[in-house]
Amino acid sequence: MCNIKLITFFGFVVVVFSIGYSNILESKKNTWVNSKIVFREPETDELKLYRMDCGMMGTVVTIKVYAKSREQAESACRKAITEGKKLEHILSPRDACSELVQLNCVPHGTFSAVSPELAKALKVALDYARLTDGYFDPTIGPYVRLWRHAKRTHQFPTAGMLLRAREAVGYSKISLCGDGVLKSVPNMRIDLGGIGKGMVIDAMGEVLRREGLRQFCLSSTSDVLAGDAPPHASGWKVAIDSGKGQISAYVMLKNEAVSTSGNKYQYVEIEGKSYSHIIDPTTGIGTTSHQYITIRSTSATEADALATACSACPPQWINKILERFPRVVIYLSGEKGSERIGRKSQ
Repeated sequence: MCNIKLITFFGFVVVVFSIGYSNILESKKNTWVNSKIVFREPETDELKLYRMDCGMMGTVVTIKVYAKSREQAESACRKAITEGKKLEHILSPRDACSELVQLNCVPHGTFSAVSPELAKALKVALDYARLTDGYFDPTIGPYVRLWRHAKRTHQFPTAGMLLRAREAVGYSKISLCGDGVLKSVPNMRIDLGGIGKGMVIDAMGEVLRREGLRQFCLSSTSDVLAGDAPPHASGWKVAIDSGKGQISAYVMLKNEAVSTSGNKYQYVEIEGKSYSHIIDPTTGIGTTSHQYITIRSTSATEADALATACSACPPQWINKILERFPRVVIYLSGEKGSERIGRKSQ
């Protein structure tokens, strides 16, 4: 399935609807055109806007960057993509050869050494699990398996299946010591799907910054990371999807990120009721809310994790997010309309 992401630049709507990998593109006569995208950019004496797409993490990651030359842009983008794919190969819960999948195969009670990259990712994930009271939980892999089984069979998991999965879930049941990991219960499966995309996007952004290209925007289906503002603009203008194919708000991003979570694309319907791919860790069942949640924060990693947590938690718990993360803004879209909450000014 193709996913559509709406982004606006200076009043022009860009629909990202492409798959795979393309060569670097350069604006010509201030207009970019290919078979999928058309937009205009303002005049600038030194910088031009370049774009590169890459298939990654089951979606398309689009890099838009201002650079002085095609060569500079292409070199930086390719390095960023290489870094992103490297991290994806470490963190992917679906790649049978990924380091995370190999860790999941290690028996419980066995101390397992992991790469510094995976150790860092697990530490960050467990930190957010604690800060969200477990509504974001990187150990929900057994529940995710049940959801995928339900999607294939259109049958609800039995009580016994949920009980066995529940015994293997819980972020307190995993321990880190340096670059080593210890799982305390059998059948535990770590799944970083609720935070991994943000981690990859952040890592790619850091590569662009190291290459001296700070005016960039990285986007995937649900996550956007912006660097410094484009020339002649206060930020990158990004549309917030309401979940109904409509735009609920526009935000100007500058060294910030947004992540959106909801059941628009991934859900299973059983006996007339839709269950999202977002799992409530307290029940092991996909959420049934039709609310669309977008988190705006200073990193894609944080926005991704908090969007997952806020989609799984009860509505009243969202206020705790604002207390613990005062820099965060939350955009809620549902049957009753859209709402923006948070202490940060637009």
